[in-house]
Amino acid sequence: MPPSPELGCQWTTGKILDLSWPMCVYNTSRDVHVSGSIVRTGSWEGHLVSLMVNTMRGFGRDCSLLDIGGNIGFYTLAAARAGFGVDVFEPDKKNDVGQSSTEEDDKEANEDEN
Repeated sequence: MPPSPELGCQWTTGKILDLSWPMCVYNTSRDVHVSGSIVRTGSWEGHLVSLMVNTMRGFGRDCSLLDIGGNIGFYTLAAARAGFGVDVFEPDKKNDVGQSSTEEDDKEANEDEN
């Protein structure tokens, strides 16, 4: 999928534990912290996201995540990739468009795998 010009979208791979997914992040010159970390390491706040996913796994598949202020969606996408239901609310429309781009790309990749 080509980069989104309105976002300065850069495609990379998010990674945590045994999970990975394609992810639309901001250009690292625009967002050195969150996007920059994901591009460099595949992760943002990896220890916390690992703890979250492992805790959710302990509760079973009926567990879901409510992410308020989801930013570009690293926590949300990790939980979704782990097979949990997710609801994310993000007031910044630029971030919401990036999450939607990532979700659509991920949905297409999952359909191709099946």
